[in-house]
Amino acid sequence: MQLNGNREAIIAGLETGKIPNEFRAAIEQLLSCSERAETLAKLAIVVETDANGVITEVDDSFCQLSGYSREELIGQPHRITRHPDIPAQTFEKMWQTIKAGEIWHGQIKNLTKQGRLKLVNPNQVGHPNNPFRDDAEEESGDYYWVEATITPKNSTERIISYLAVRQDITAQKIAEEKANNLAKVLEDKVNERTLDLEEAIIEIINSLARAAELRDNETGKHVLRMSEYAAVLARGAGLDEAVIDLIRMTAPMHDVGKIGISDNILLKPSKLTLEEFKKMQTHTTIGHEILGGHTSEQLEMARTIACTHHEKWNGTGYPRGLVGDKIPLVGRIVAIADVFDALTTERPYKAAWSVNDAITEIKKECGAHFDPEIVAIFLQNIDEILNLKEQFSDT
Repeated sequence: MQLNGNREAIIAGLETGKIPNEFRAAIEQLLSCSERAETLAKLAIVVETDANGVITEVDDSFCQLSGYSREELIGQPHRITRHPDIPAQTFEKMWQTIKAGEIWHGQIKNLTKQGRLKLVNPNQVGHPNNPFRDDAEEESGDYYWVEATITPKNSTERIISYLAVRQDITAQKIAEEKANNLAKVLEDKVNERTLDLEEAIIEIINSLARAAELRDNETGKHVLRMSEYAAVLARGAGLDEAVIDLIRMTAPMHDVGKIGISDNILLKPSKLTLEEFKKMQTHTTIGHEILGGHTSEQLEMARTIACTHHEKWNGTGYPRGLVGDKIPLVGRIVAIADVFDALTTERPYKAAWSVNDAITEIKKECGAHFDPEIVAIFLQNIDEILNLKEQFSDT
């Protein structure tokens, strides 16, 4: 709706009071509608094609945006501005919609005349498999984005043409692309930092585990074997591979708290007194404290293992006397792995048990020291465990 030359007279009438008050609201609304219509008309980019998609009319805005003259566009197929980035399925769906007599609405990236010259075959108009040349770098003036509404025009129940009204949204899409690129850069940086942090955490875990080994009479192969045993049990318990890897990585830290136990207790070659044993038991809580205050899943897992691998299924373990499934699953898994390896290896204060004797002990403690389900998994996988024992033997 355009008021043209009458607009100024109407506005003057409103300002001087010559227009009666009962008409003021309606006239002000009329002026507002007119302004919106004129604004939309200025923003609109209009293209008309025949029923076969051949361009029959364009406005000046489309010529300015695409870089073509009116003469260059009239008679050309609409796909003259097709951009290689837009999949053929988009246009197939568009044609299905408008040929069915329905209005199609969507966003399309188009090539300018300048951009078309960078295609492998510039004269192959709108072919979906016509990419840019390898030596051609796309620049901002090579393309534009539009939000388009295409309406079929009918005559005697037959579509005779299509009218496309478009709005230039290039600046918006460029801003979105820049925002997405920035988000991708930030995501890559975060992932890079996360990887660096994970590597540092793994190094911390390995360093702490080595420090604990140096304070004890246990060999480095003990923590390697028991962590592999724990991985077998974890897989048998149905845990996913990521959790299994996490257990394998953190199980070696089960006794890290022994760093805080005095040498006269830790290295004593004979049986500990009751008082000494109570001191020894504190290595679980010391380990928990050493590994505390961190939010990484590796150190959280290591902390749980350190604090719970001496808990017993019947509640007689330490440090908290947890019962049954109140003991975290990783603690129950590491308990069997640790005890089996400790029984079957020589220590200064004892000879190595035979494998059969150790298995008998595990069975005896089923439901007392150990979770019956984990014992069952242990027995089901004993051949693999014994292979690992041989593979990582001390000799």
